[in-house]
Formats: sequence, C-alpha cells, structure tokens
Amino acid sequence: MEYVIGLFADRRQADKSVEALKAVAVSEDEYVVKDHETTVKGWLERLFDMEEPQATMEAHGLQRETSAWLDTQIESGRVMVAVRTSDPEVISRVLSDAGASDIRRIKWAPGEDPSVFGG
Repeated sequence: MEYVIGLFADRRQADKSVEALKAVAVSEDEYVVKDHETTVKGWLERLFDMEEPQATMEAHGLQRETSAWLDTQIESGRVMVAVRTSDPEVISRVLSDAGASDIRRIKWAPGEDPSVFGG
C-alpha cells in the first residue's frame, strides 16, 4: 500500500483537493486532512489503522525522517492531505491539480521498511 501526502497553502486548497478525491471515488476512510488544529496521534491512527502508529513508524525509521518535517510544515500554517491508495500516480496528479505545493509518496506496510519518494 502507498500513501500520498500533499501539502497545501491553506485549508481552502486542502478542501478543494478533498472534493477532487471524492470525484475519483476515494472514500472518506482513505484520506485525512491535518492542520494545526488536529492532533498528530489522531491522524496517524486513522491513516495507518493502528492504535500506536507513531511507535511502529519510528521503529521502521519513518518517524525520524518524515514526521518531524511534516509537523514543522503544519505548524507553519500549511495543511496536509494524506491518502492511502493503490494508485499513487492518480492521487499524486489529483493533489497536484488541486494546488499541492509538495507531494510525497510513502510505500509502507507493517513489517516492511518504508520508502519515501518525492520532496
């Protein structure tokens, strides 16, 4: 499974991307939107379908390399849309067309080492 993460300048752009995701049949349980109001633990739990995803991701090295950077971006006012998908090319294009200024793809599954693309 891959995850595509797009960063947007504001919530309006992120909401536009959600509408575009719905238009290509992405269900609500396949994406999350995170801004400075949302807890990191909550969005990780929802996206990765596990109770303690940060610890699991950290054990695989993803937390140190990616999560701190994402938190910095979000704290600076950017909004993140993360999508779990089997078609990362389509989702990357949808997020880009909706105005994402930075798109990263993460290929990761429990028990596997993560691979980060983009940036």
